[in-house]
Amino acid sequence: MRAKNEQKHQGQIRQWLSESNIDFEERAEPACFIVNCGSAVVFLILDTDSGEEDAMVILWAPLVFGAEIDAELTEFLLRENARRRFGAFAIDEQGTIVMGHTLLISALTSESLLSALGNLALGGDEIDDWIISRYGGMHAADYYNWQASKGDNIAN
Repeated sequence: MRAKNEQKHQGQIRQWLSESNIDFEERAEPACFIVNCGSAVVFLILDTDSGEEDAMVILWAPLVFGAEIDAELTEFLLRENARRRFGAFAIDEQGTIVMGHTLLISALTSESLLSALGNLALGGDEIDDWIISRYGGMHAADYYNWQASKGDNIAN
């Protein structure tokens, strides 16, 4: 049943992205869509592990890898979190600055998905250059592409 529901939701998201003329790449495992916007890349990950009622779409955008993370940058990211309507900044285990947002499948509409996607993609594309100019590092998408070109596993 879980696989059938996942396919249904994946089909609906695919339809909404296609109808909106958004270019995307689709992956089966885990079920996700990848959308590029300038230097930002947004992953739309379908998470049905908690069951149908708690299923989610996780929007995750890695932005900057290798920035010098200090108190000033951390405070800036926290203040930006308070200001933004969609998404929140975080720093993952590798020190990559990311933006994320979660939508419940039970309340998912085309408008809510596309609004969250647009806010993350455009917001990420704007802020990553500013962070790199002040704190160094590189666009996370460039870093992951470089790692993949070397044959490194970037799935973790």
